[in-house]
Amino acid sequence: AIRFEVSDHVRALKALEIAQEEARRAAQVRDRFFANVSHEVRTPLNAVLGLASALAHTSLTDRQTQMLALITGAAHRIGRHIACALAEEGWNIAVHYRSSAEDAQHTLRLLDTFGGRHCLIQADLNVEADTRRLFSEAVVGLGRVDAVVNNAAIFEYDGADSFNTECLMQHMLPNLAAPLLLAQELHDRIQRARGPQHLVVPQAGGLDQGGVRPCCGQ
Repeated sequence: AIRFEVSDHVRALKALEIAQEEARRAAQVRDRFFANVSHEVRTPLNAVLGLASALAHTSLTDRQTQMLALITGAAHRIGRHIACALAEEGWNIAVHYRSSAEDAQHTLRLLDTFGGRHCLIQADLNVEADTRRLFSEAVVGLGRVDAVVNNAAIFEYDGADSFNTECLMQHMLPNLAAPLLLAQELHDRIQRARGPQHLVVPQAGGLDQGGVRPCCGQ
C-alpha cells in the first residue's frame, strides 16, 4: 500500500478558500463604496446645479424672493446645504426629515440666521399618506409651496445574489413614488391657484423651467 501525506495540501486549499472569500468581500465593499458615492454626490448635485442655473437666469419679483421651497431629506448633508443656499437667497424653507430630528433642529437653527420663516415636518416617504401630509403641512405652516426639491432617497447595496422584492420596494417608494406624489400635489396646487413659476427639482437630471417636471432618480 502507498500512503500520501495530504495535510499540507488540505491546509493550502483551506488557505486558498479563505483568501478567495476575503477577496470577494473586499470587492463587495469597494462596489458599495462607489455606489454610495454616486448616490450621495453625483445624483443630488445634478439637482443643485439645475436649480442654481434656473435661479441665475431668472429675474425674481418681490413675491418670488419670499417663495417657499419644500426640501425632502434636508436635515443633513446635501439637503441641508440646499436649504441654506435657498434661505440665503430669501426663500422660506420647509425642512423634511424622517428620523433625524436632532439634525433637523440644527438645520432649522442655521436657516433662522438668514431670516425668513422656516419649519420642520416629519414624514416617512415610504408611506403615501405621510408623503401627501408632508405637502399639506408645508402649505398650512408657511402658506404655500412654490418649489419641491426631491433630495431624500435610500440606497442599500444589493446584487444579483441578494436581490428580493422587499428590497426593491424599499427603494421604489421613497425614490420613485414619493417624488411623483409630491409633483402631483404641486401640480394640483398650480391648477387651483395660478401663480409665479413653480419648480419640481428632481433627484437627477435638469430643470424644466416654467412648469412641473415630475422626475425621479437615485
